Amino acid sequence: MKKQYSILATLNQPQLTSDFLQEFKKIKFIKTFNNYVFNEVSTSPHLRIDQEFYEELCFDILLFLGNYQESPAQLSSYFLSKHSKTLKSKNGKLKYNEKFHFLLLETILNKITDAILPGRDLPLNPLDSSNLPSNNKFSFLYDFHCKFIKGFNPEKDKVFTAFFEKNYISQENSIDLKEQILKMDYNYQVQVVNSVSERITTETLNVKWSGENIELVELIKSLIQADKISGKNEEEIFKFFADLFKVELNKKQQLQTIKKRTTSQTSFLDYLTLKMDRWINS
Repeated sequence: MKKQYSILATLNQPQLTSDFLQEFKKIKFIKTFNNYVFNEVSTSPHLRIDQEFYEELCFDILLFLGNYQESPAQLSSYFLSKHSKTLKSKNGKLKYNEKFHFLLLETILNKITDAILPGRDLPLNPLDSSNLPSNNKFSFLYDFHCKFIKGFNPEKDKVFTAFFEKNYISQENSIDLKEQILKMDYNYQVQVVNSVSERITTETLNVKWSGENIELVELIKSLIQADKISGKNEEEIFKFFADLFKVELNKKQQLQTIKKRTTSQTSFLDYLTLKMDRWINS
């Protein structure tokens, strides 16, 4: 358990949105699976498809999407550690929930990333693992299939093969499916908002500060002191303007310079007043 969380700490972790379950069940493939479970296997005492099941599945999908390109080794180690009792134990048996979890996980991921089997589709029958190489970067899926096949019971486990052989995932568009799932990560939503905000600032507005940096400090400080601008704190306000105009503001040092002036301590504000008076009287 400790190893699992220590590995997880090295990865980019998603934060599920409050409405993730509602949005997750809107996905055609998941909706079909949900109906299938309700109609075909809801009576099984070993299967429990509830919010916790979907929460874990959605979290693992998002965790994979956020790390499979930059940290494939750590990602695989995390899943192996998380399911070590089942995947690495000789006597460990896969639970019903684990079987559906892994099969849904690899089906969705291969559809939207092409990372499990690059350039190829997964075999429709989960028993056919010939296309899954043991030296794949994500070996935890190979280990799962080995365990799945070894313990396969034709009578009890046909419920798994029956669903995936129908290839319901083909009804999904890979780009749309990926976007649907990513929107369930609060961190992704924040990144999108920040990206749009930055693009508007740098491309659309294209506003630049052409004065001296100390003049900007004098202006910001005067607005703060006059209660004409507010924020979480003064540091946040200065950082906002520094980011907006892409300038480096040394607030503490530059305010000290302003205080030490021997002539006019508000030379920039005086200059602005002069320019404004000339405009009014012109």
